[in-house]
Amino acid sequence: MKHSVAVPAFAGTMNEGSSKAPFLPLAFPPNVLPGILSHNNKPGGLPLIYVVATLSVKPEARAELIEAAKACIAETRKEAGNIAYDLHESVTDPTRMVFVEQWENAEALVPHRTQEHMKTFGRVAVKCFSAPPKIEIITPADVVVR
Repeated sequence: MKHSVAVPAFAGTMNEGSSKAPFLPLAFPPNVLPGILSHNNKPGGLPLIYVVATLSVKPEARAELIEAAKACIAETRKEAGNIAYDLHESVTDPTRMVFVEQWENAEALVPHRTQEHMKTFGRVAVKCFSAPPKIEIITPADVVVR
């Protein structure tokens, strides 16, 4: 089942009329995913996982980031295990954006982060940030922040 995620204090999504909106690719450090992959809190597999990335974007690079995200988002939404991949904009700060991912399990993130569309978007996105992104990986058992 595909769901759109509403983030309080953030407005709308980048793709009006779509059940899913854009998202930012994430490269997880090697020490994060093994801990997530070791959790097995539901019968038959790993638990549902959310990834939330809060971004500070250079004002002059905002449109470039959004445009570059579109192709990546379209391809990511086709990936096995992806439930939602949404981009939300702050209603009070146009340089703050929040990407929300929902995956069936953490195992789906392993191939996701090596996809060509993720690498392509990452090369553009890194030039658009005014500060490092805050990434939260949320499972029923834990919240990992980097």
